[in-house]
Amino acid sequence: MSNDLNFYINGEWVESESNELIDVINPANEEVIGQVTAGTREDIDKAVSAALLAFSSFQQTTKEQRIELLNNIITEYENRYDDFVQIITKEMG
Repeated sequence: MSNDLNFYINGEWVESESNELIDVINPANEEVIGQVTAGTREDIDKAVSAALLAFSSFQQTTKEQRIELLNNIITEYENRYDDFVQIITKEMG
């Protein structure tokens, strides 16, 4: 079972303001395959504030820097392809 209990906000993993957990269920067999933390209004506010700050600096990047960033993201997705296949298969049943 996989438990992802923190949120990635402003470049770091942070704990939620909530202790409430939500089960992630495989719809094919109704098996609980993991848990995630339920976010709160405060968690959302932190994430939105961080996104707004990131956007203002991102606006200053050049086209070349953005292309490099997107290529790095694609490379990381390709490196973790098998992980994504397993997770999505379990989530979708």
